[in-house]
Amino acid sequence: MISMIINVNLFVFSIVYIIMDSKDYQLLNELVENGRKTNLDLSNSIKLAPSATLGRIKTLEDTEIITGYSARIDHNKVGISLICFMNIQIERNNFIDDVAKELCEIEEVLEVYEVMGSASYFVKIAAENNNDAQRIIKRIGQIKHVKNSESFLVFNQLKYRSARIPKSFITKPDRKPRKAIK
Repeated sequence: MISMIINVNLFVFSIVYIIMDSKDYQLLNELVENGRKTNLDLSNSIKLAPSATLGRIKTLEDTEIITGYSARIDHNKVGISLICFMNIQIERNNFIDDVAKELCEIEEVLEVYEVMGSASYFVKIAAENNNDAQRIIKRIGQIKHVKNSESFLVFNQLKYRSARIPKSFITKPDRKPRKAIK
């Protein structure tokens, strides 16, 4: 009988969570509203010292609560005249990952959400015109295991808030000063 000794090195990962307070939520909303605000303007808006504000931003970035910064684009001015939402049903749930992968690879698909209900996915697409939208919708319908889809053409965007956090969430009375938890 041969016996083997296996030496396994275990790596210990330290995950840091932060408990956010109302200042953190206010800071996030300020950055969502205008990601180009200076640190001084941000600190004045949330009534904290500039150094404390900068420290909070760094912590929010390091913990990946802030995952990046981007610009908002007027779709009409760059030639995208149609926005369409689609409910997509698939044949069976065991194909869900395959369909999701294909949806995410379509350049004109802006957003894909896996949902619960009669549909499997809720998808947002951008198109140049009716013919372009028809081409994209047809392509989605041809994905293997897509059973059914329903399209909704957007006439007018009435509200856009993106990643904004509702004020009712920010001002909850149980928001205590934050601290790091390891």
